[in-house]
Amino acid sequence: NFVIPNPFGPLDNPKMVDHCAQLWSKGDAPLIWPPTYVRDNIPITLLALGYAYWVEECSTVFGESTFRPSGYISTMGEFVERIAQEFRQRSGWKCASDIQEQADFSQPMVLINDTPLFSLFPMWNQEAFWNELVEQYLL
Repeated sequence: NFVIPNPFGPLDNPKMVDHCAQLWSKGDAPLIWPPTYVRDNIPITLLALGYAYWVEECSTVFGESTFRPSGYISTMGEFVERIAQEFRQRSGWKCASDIQEQADFSQPMVLINDTPLFSLFPMWNQEAFWNELVEQYLL
């Protein structure tokens, strides 16, 4: 089993990062309403490295194999601030967000994986990843 956290990055299907970037590019602030949930957001290029690694390792394991790759573990509010900082550095946009108080707690408070890929792949280039991600919105 390969347990996928919340992937994001260039050419990924539009989700929260895309929503924020679209609004920031217009000078607007996205509304962030589940800010206290702790989630595991992973760059798609790092996830791809993890998947290739697991497929290679899985072939050497008999029985069932489970791999739970992990990326940025934080509250969703903190993750939006990370995205905003990366976009501010590269775009010159204000990147403000409207963080709302969380009232709905119907989902689990914490959903994370347990194999940190940043340490497993120290050669992976975060700077290049963020450059590529922000660049797609500047075109």
